[in-house]
Amino acid sequence: MNSLDALRRMVAGYPGGRPAMAVRLNKSDEVLRKELSGSVHHKMGLADAEEIATMCREAGSPDAHALGTIFSFRAGMLALPAAPVGAG
Repeated sequence: MNSLDALRRMVAGYPGGRPAMAVRLNKSDEVLRKELSGSVHHKMGLADAEEIATMCREAGSPDAHALGTIFSFRAGMLALPAAPVGAG
């Protein structure tokens, strides 16, 4: 799995899927689709990827940590999810 694979899974698991995420990112669904496809003409920016990760975490999406896991693995590190806010 690479970072775009992780982002595609995250977006698919977000409530409302890609169309809802596109609205939240102020993009058309088609532009987001092209960015997630790896098109040479449409690149996913780091700020948008971070925003996707934040929105997925806040929504409790099942693959919300996928991008962080990929980044940490490729950096030779182990990342563990933080405890939810308010947890002991």
